[in-house]
Amino acid sequence: MNLQDYKQQYEQLTTKKCLAGKEALEAVKQDGYALRYVKDQTEEICIEAVKQYGNALQFVKDQTEEICLEAVKQYGNALQYVKDQTEEICIEAVKQYRYALQYVNSKFFIVDNLSGKEVEVKLDGKVYKAIIK
Repeated sequence: MNLQDYKQQYEQLTTKKCLAGKEALEAVKQDGYALRYVKDQTEEICIEAVKQYGNALQFVKDQTEEICLEAVKQYGNALQYVKDQTEEICIEAVKQYRYALQYVNSKFFIVDNLSGKEVEVKLDGKVYKAIIK
């Protein structure tokens, strides 16, 4: 299969409004954003989608900790779509993208104001510095 064949196959999959089963799994493996068209989401389909595109988490109907972890490992900013944050999810998000700190639920960290816009965040015994916008 050449690039043109993959492109054509992808267009066929994503132009449909309701993907399901193996067709849905193949579509999200190519483009996690295709999850928005998946009618019957399974955990396997959702995990594959967020592995490919972390922000696909916004389209997951029933989030699990495993799905959320995979999403933030792929793209830390996906933390903004996590409905039930855990400390582990937050740590993984910040490891992947330090600016994901802005989405961490305040119950998981201690903030020390260093200056007008800079803060020091202690999360799981580690110290992160961030600039507040």
